[in-house]
Amino acid sequence: MCSSDLAKGHASTPRRSPDGLTIAYLLGAPRDGDYTLMSIPAGGGEPRELARFHGGDEALGSSPWSGDGKRLVFVSLEAD
Repeated sequence: MCSSDLAKGHASTPRRSPDGLTIAYLLGAPRDGDYTLMSIPAGGGEPRELARFHGGDEALGSSPWSGDGKRLVFVSLEAD
């Protein structure tokens, strides 16, 4: 996570990929429930936006990466 992300909202739930090269995390506004799924190279670099959704900090779960580290699973909860 980088300092510019922290200025935009609450960064949470960092999860390292199986190969250790990438970190996925959530950037959001907990009061609103609006989050952005982000990734960043573990060695540093520019963050990348992967998806925007409504949910919470638990959206990434404990092991969101596929075994090969090419896919992420997350949960989006839309209110009725």
